[in-house]
This record gives sequence, structure tokens and C-alpha cells, in this order.
Amino acid sequence: MKKLLRKSCFTLVEVLIAMGICVVGVVSIMVLFPVGANASRDANMAFYADQAADQMLHFTKFIVLKDSSEISGEKAYVIFKALTGWSDLNSPGDATTKPGDAEPDWSAVDYFGEDETNPAFTAVGDYIENSYMTMLVNSGTRLKCNSLNLFRMSFITQIDMDEDNHISDDENLEDFACVVRLWVTPVHVDELDDTSVKLPRAATFNIEVSWPADIAYDHRQKAEYSLDVFVPES
Repeated sequence: MKKLLRKSCFTLVEVLIAMGICVVGVVSIMVLFPVGANASRDANMAFYADQAADQMLHFTKFIVLKDSSEISGEKAYVIFKALTGWSDLNSPGDATTKPGDAEPDWSAVDYFGEDETNPAFTAVGDYIENSYMTMLVNSGTRLKCNSLNLFRMSFITQIDMDEDNHISDDENLEDFACVVRLWVTPVHVDELDDTSVKLPRAATFNIEVSWPADIAYDHRQKAEYSLDVFVPES
């Protein structure tokens, strides 16, 4: 007598349990996508902030060490004195004040190179603007400046140049926009008796990069950077 063999099959309850496990797994994986996207975005923005800091610090170093004879008639480091507020390079003064939270309406401020008669600038400010424009031309970086220690910097991807070789606003997309604050502190050297003295002909240029520039200052991410600049004898 032959036995009848029954094929084993899944019950409805087992199918529902399996589907539930799959749904939980898929949902768990999908939750990780925005976390990864946010982490990637933050890493890109931090990279841009590093780039902005590197450009500003080294451009500033180049400008303060550049021969400013067209302003003063001699290589007296007029720009260095203007940014530090120190009249005697051999006797460094106090640190300058970091700019506060207040910012202008950046939409009403022209980019460097667009306003030929900026009333906020003296001859020193115009000299700095022209120096920055020389270095930034065709670089994809644009600067706005409300004072000599407060800048708005942006990086763009699509660069359209007009017939005067200036960057046009048409179809230019900002990849990153930040606000840069600049202040200066003396360079201190520790003595053997644990005292600290100011090093002559030297200053630490500090900047804070805060981003994105289009939201309130209190809600931005921020990072600080610094660079020591030593002024040689004239």
C-alpha cells in the first residue's frame, strides 16, 4: 500500500512574516540614504570652506607683502599696517577685533571689479580690491567686500565672461557661498622665564569661514583658520 506524499508549502502567516521582515530591512536601508547624503553634502561644504580659507589667507599674505609703492611712494608695507592698525612694524600693537555678527545686505553689495567708485574704500581699499581682482580673474571665485575685514566669497561652476573679461551674472551657478571674517593678532614668542613677548614684524592673520552665507549667522557652520606672516626688512 503506497503512502500519499504531501508537498510542504508556506502558510499565509509565514508569508506575511517574511514580507514583514523584508519591509523592515528595506525601510532600514532607505533611512540610511538621507544620512549618507547629508554627510556627503557636509563634507563637500567643509572642503569648500577649506578652499575659501586657503585662498583668503594666501591672497592676504601676498597682498600685505606686495610692494605698495604706488600708494606710499616706498615699500613701507602700507597694506600690512592698514590691516593690523600698527604704525610701527617693530612694535606690534594689540590684536584687532573680530567682526561681530552684523552683516550688510549682500545683495546690495557689488562684486569686486563691478563698482569702480566704492565710497567705503580709501586708496588702500582700492589697491586691495585691484590686487584681489588680478588674482581672481577667470578663477571661478567671486568676492564681495563691505569692509577690509568682512567678505562674502562664492565659487561658481558656469563662468560667462563679457567682452571686458569680467564675470557675468548670467547663468552662473553658485556651488558654495560663505562669509569670511578677518582679524589680526600679534605673534607671541615664549621666553625662558615663561613670559611671552610680541615678535616684531610679524602678525597672525585669523579668519572665520561661516556657511552657507544665505542663512542667519547663528545657524551657520563655522571654522577658524590662521596663518603667520613675517615681514622682511625693506
